[in-house]
Parts: sequence; structure tokens; C-alpha cells
Amino acid sequence: GQRRWQCVLWSKVHPWLNEKNGFPAYHHELLHEYTKYCPVIATIDKKDTYGTEAAIRECCPEVEIRGVQTPEGFLELIRGSAVYLGVGEPLIAPSCFEALSLGTHVIQ
Repeated sequence: GQRRWQCVLWSKVHPWLNEKNGFPAYHHELLHEYTKYCPVIATIDKKDTYGTEAAIRECCPEVEIRGVQTPEGFLELIRGSAVYLGVGEPLIAPSCFEALSLGTHVIQ
């Protein structure tokens, strides 16, 4: 299928976007910069205890926030997107390898 010029934000929780959790503003600024160049979709756990949804809305209200996807739905989203984007702690997650195997660019 056709890829869309959009970025999928890596991770279901983003404690690093909330300075109240003790993280520097760096991650916040990084996401803000990426949103200038690529529409971003976040698939997050809306019930997390880190305040991820509020932190994303405060940082970058233009980010499209969706709930956690099914594995199939997530693969379809990654397959149809240009970039899989990480702005948090540099962890190598299985989803990064999935994205790479589908030919999606990974920025982490």
C-alpha cells in the first residue's frame, strides 16, 4: 500500500514528556520540532499514571492521540506511515525491529 507522510510516536507511555516526572525539557522540545515537519500520531495508554495524554496535549496539541492499538492495527499503522519516531529513552523495543522489517524509517 501507499505510505503516508506521517510519523507514529513510539511507546504507549511518555513519562519523559512531563517535567514533573523529573525529566529535562529536551524530549518535549524534540517532539515539538518533529511536529513542525511531520504529522504525528500517538498510540498511548490513556490510563497511565505518568500523565502521557495531558503531557502530549500540552506540548503539541496537533499530535493525533489514539488509544492502544491491536497488534494487527498497529502493524497496519506502521506499514502505512513513513516514520516510526522515538523521542524518549533510547530503548530498543521489538516494535522498532517490526518497523524496520516493514521498511519504515525509524528515528530513535
